[in-house]
Amino acid sequence: MKKPNKVTIELARPSDAETLYDINRRVWYSTYINKAAGITRYQITKRLMGKNGEMKAKKLANWKKLLSPSNKYAEVFIAKIDGKIVGYTCPGKYEGKWRVGAIYILKKYQGLGIGKLLIEKNIKWHGNSHDIYLEAATYNKRAIDFYKEYGFKETHNKITDDNALVKAGKAKAIPVIEMVRKTKG
Repeated sequence: MKKPNKVTIELARPSDAETLYDINRRVWYSTYINKAAGITRYQITKRLMGKNGEMKAKKLANWKKLLSPSNKYAEVFIAKIDGKIVGYTCPGKYEGKWRVGAIYILKKYQGLGIGKLLIEKNIKWHGNSHDIYLEAATYNKRAIDFYKEYGFKETHNKITDDNALVKAGKAKAIPVIEMVRKTKG
């Protein structure tokens, strides 16, 4: 795909929940399935939707809660091309740390500079008053290298993908590293 004429970054609305859930699901399938790490499509499906889709309603409710104006600890910014949402980032305070949250872009739109716009929006949202953390799959070298370009460095803290163990019924945990962008100033 050629570089788009105009990418817009804007605040997501509760009505975007279904689209964001779909992007999240599609990006997980294209990014996290990894034979060498033992991460299968079945495990990803169980984690995202449940064995028979029983978790979808709860996941959508979580998206709507995250997108609610009453949420004071996080926001979701969407990337649009020609009115279509093609990616998002969700900076916020999660588990006691200020975090990138996620930067997910549909595979078809990766490599077009959208990630750059989203990480810059994410960093701007955080400001320079605190360190910013993120987690990345150890085998997602492209993402790790991308984050390094923006000053993130590996913390060497032991990170366990508890969501895989708890929510997916003791599925194989995705091996992750934690990275931090230290406060400037």
